[in-house]
Amino acid sequence: MSEVKKSILGSIMNWISERGARSLSYDDLRSRMTASGARIGARFRAVASTPHNLEAITHIIGIERWAAHRVRVALGEPLVIDEYTGYRPPAGANQEQLCAAFNSTRVATLALLGELQKANTPITKTITHNELGEMSVGGWLVYMDNHAVREGTYRVR
Repeated sequence: MSEVKKSILGSIMNWISERGARSLSYDDLRSRMTASGARIGARFRAVASTPHNLEAITHIIGIERWAAHRVRVALGEPLVIDEYTGYRPPAGANQEQLCAAFNSTRVATLALLGELQKANTPITKTITHNELGEMSVGGWLVYMDNHAVREGTYRVR
């Protein structure tokens, strides 16, 4: 496994994610991610189809897919330290395709959350993030949701 190089920003993001997850259950996270997914999806459908927005939406989807793949380690899948770029939708996808991809990605994330809960996976079980270091399953889910909300609100315009 390659060494994690945790930056100051990575340390801050880790702290924010872990603090945000501290008192949340799987049910809390499901409610939060369902609601934010609906808001973000509606925003993606409403914004102009500009190269900037399409790139931002592609980035958001790629991060969520990558993070979900990493969280599967908590269910016994092997840890692979890779980058998010391989999880992005294909170049040239249009706004309608990206909106559908975001929605299906969030549905898959919620299904993963259900798998974790059904398997009685401790929400505190940790998995390595490339830049943020060790994060709990709950921290990962908060990270995924915060990333989509933050980027979907401030980067997609």
